[in-house]
Amino acid sequence: MVFNTSNGTECWNVHPCRACRYNVDSSVEDESASFLAGGEQRLKRILKTAKFDLRGWKNFLPEIEEAAQDSSGAVEEKEVSVLGLTCDREEDTLSCELIRTENEGEPITKRKILFVAYQLFDPIGFTCPIRLIPKLLLQECWKFRISWDSKLPEDVIKKFKKWKDELHELKFLKIPRRLSNLNLNESSLTLHTFCHASKLAYATSIFLRAEKEGKVTCQLIQARSRIAPLKGITIPRMELLACNIGARLDNSVKKDLNMVDIESFFWSDSMDALHWIKKEGPWMTFVSNRVNEIRRLSEAYE
Repeated sequence: MVFNTSNGTECWNVHPCRACRYNVDSSVEDESASFLAGGEQRLKRILKTAKFDLRGWKNFLPEIEEAAQDSSGAVEEKEVSVLGLTCDREEDTLSCELIRTENEGEPITKRKILFVAYQLFDPIGFTCPIRLIPKLLLQECWKFRISWDSKLPEDVIKKFKKWKDELHELKFLKIPRRLSNLNLNESSLTLHTFCHASKLAYATSIFLRAEKEGKVTCQLIQARSRIAPLKGITIPRMELLACNIGARLDNSVKKDLNMVDIESFFWSDSMDALHWIKKEGPWMTFVSNRVNEIRRLSEAYE
């Protein structure tokens, strides 16, 4: 969808995606059936002025769906694609499933590993632990300076086949589509970011905690993982890198959800990383640069 700012107030008030100038696909959360019922027609009318055609409109409210089926005669599918993920409209969940893999008869090479690995599209990051394995295998190949189409060592092939054979389990890995089943406008909200690292990789994940009248829900918003550099660094520095990407992710999520004033909590079990962040230096350049960015994006007491 494309919103022309010349449409002014009308575009601004019609749709929650008004802050996005250019969209191919958009996902919107709204509590009111009245908005969804009239939103499609209003958007079609506005986009028509710029000769754009709105298609692929989906909703998750039974009463609106039944009305749409009566008017169009089309039967809505149980599963639809939402921003590259599979959405189960009955269970209201999101999942990620591998559609194609390499031909069984073809040799396993770096190119094949990369091809299969990037069939997993997951903008949320709930499959981070799964997607990390082929990245580690590719890094192992780089250590031995193996070319893209050369035969790989048997141990790498064995690990890759084991990982690939387990990918069919992805269809059972589902997360709720909604951030919470509570009314977010009436709930106490906090963001919780977890940061952790090992000698092989480091990662961060951020959750939204909603509390209302004693009821509490926690939902994963986003997660990110990265493999350790080839030259290798110490575990404490890896933990600091995890805190660094955690602070970046927290800052990004706040802007995306338009919740810049929400309270944040950061969790790490690394005493070294926490010491660097909370205490004044002087530190080595590597530590100093990461600590300065973390302090710029967050508060030390968080």
